Amino acid sequence: MKQSRLVNTAITLVSLAIGLAGAELGVRLLDIRPRPMEPLPVLMYRLSDNPILQYEFHPGYVQQTIKKHMKATLKFFAGSL
Repeated sequence: MKQSRLVNTAITLVSLAIGLAGAELGVRLLDIRPRPMEPLPVLMYRLSDNPILQYEFHPGYVQQTIKKHMKATLKFFAGSL
């Protein structure tokens, strides 16, 4: 029982190493590079004077504008998939 658990663990580790090596080899052979992303729209926030909060809404920022920017952000992330 103890020997079979050791064999299963060894097989799992070897399989994991082979899988990771194969993925690394595939990325290097296909020369896959990271895709640059556009900066996120953060027009609704500013740095806060309160060090605990760190960020706060700009003064006068209305709920409609927040909804509009949230839709734009969701659309941005949906398009980057």
